Amino acid sequence: MLLVAVAALAPATRAGELGHYFPGAFNVRDYILPDKGLYTAVYGIYYGSNDLRDSSGHEISSIALPGGPADVDTDLDLYSIVPAVLWNSGWKILGAEYGAYAALPFGGPSLSASLSTASGFGVDSDTSAFGLQDLFVQPLWLRWRFEHADVSFAYGIYAPSGHYNAGDPDNIGMGFWTNQFQLAGAYYFLERATALVLAGTYEINGEQEDTDIVPGQRLTLNYGASQFLPWGPGLVDLGLMGYSQWEVTHDRGSNVAGFNRDLDQVHAIGAELGYALPKLGLGVTGKYLYEYYAESRFRGHVVTLSVGYQF
Repeated sequence: MLLVAVAALAPATRAGELGHYFPGAFNVRDYILPDKGLYTAVYGIYYGSNDLRDSSGHEISSIALPGGPADVDTDLDLYSIVPAVLWNSGWKILGAEYGAYAALPFGGPSLSASLSTASGFGVDSDTSAFGLQDLFVQPLWLRWRFEHADVSFAYGIYAPSGHYNAGDPDNIGMGFWTNQFQLAGAYYFLERATALVLAGTYEINGEQEDTDIVPGQRLTLNYGASQFLPWGPGLVDLGLMGYSQWEVTHDRGSNVAGFNRDLDQVHAIGAELGYALPKLGLGVTGKYLYEYYAESRFRGHVVTLSVGYQF
């Protein structure tokens, strides 16, 4: 479900797109291919913001019009439910275990569509929708395992399976393909009860349908620490994490204008709390992240709840 409310009347300026990869979705240890087996997980994700930032990181509260300034009021609430399947085959490629991952997200209009609506300053909308978003398939996921560390490399692709029509405020998909590369490492202490994790994700986007816009390439760093503590029949997971995401190349195309000419970025910090029952193959994790700085995009907060099960 999504609600976008923009109170502004000005010439429309088509904003561009953010990336497919949402940096607040995964938990601290999720970037490393799990042990051999078949897993399923469901991620529930909420993103909320009423704070749109300019290219200097200042809040956009008004815009200049010929008759005088006009207030800008944005209220953004995004929800997604993401069923996923993870598989570690146990096969070896270049000394690494081979696995794969696929996610089929359902939710409201994308954050990119919302940014296009709000930063366009040409609409006053109250829009809600829910449906299939863009499919993600990761056919290559490798893990090199060492005594005190793991290293994972992954390649995946986003397919424009969600509804998209250029200019619609209720777009659920983004209307373009994305190639994603991810390199992650974890260093462990106390027989892997403590983990320090760093993951880098790079997105290369294709041309967006019917817009003559090729969204810029993006780099994301996720980092965190996770501590398992025995409690009752299972383990408590206490974690601290954060992310930084940058658009590293400018959007290209004849329709790139206005707000979207500047490179965007966002930075967040947060914490997670989880509980796992290893004998049952079941785990539940919740987390909260606060975006403390952003440029040329929304600055908000993230709440997630995920459930995982190993068959």
